[in-house]
Amino acid sequence: METTKKEKEFSFNGTNNYSYLRLRESKNLKVYAESSHFDRILCEDKDNGDLFLYEFYEYMDFNDGNDEMYETFVLVKDEKDADKLNKERDIRRSPYIRVMPNFDIITKEG
Repeated sequence: METTKKEKEFSFNGTNNYSYLRLRESKNLKVYAESSHFDRILCEDKDNGDLFLYEFYEYMDFNDGNDEMYETFVLVKDEKDADKLNKERDIRRSPYIRVMPNFDIITKEG
């Protein structure tokens, strides 16, 4: 059986192997914002305890209805680090994982 893009593992932060599905199964610890088009949540990887500030953003296409959804997982040290980063408009700083609308994965490491 062929692995889907959501299941495909990728290397991040040195030795940890992740997949989109594994990241989405993270435990939510703190909700900063939650709506149908924008979420920000501090979450913890269930396997190794890594903390991420997760962001979901949906760009609305009112002309053609081809909305694009992006998800970003930014590695943070602790809740205080996540609180500080949450105050920023653009949270993409190293290291982070970006999930594109077609589920391609982009990683940026420090």
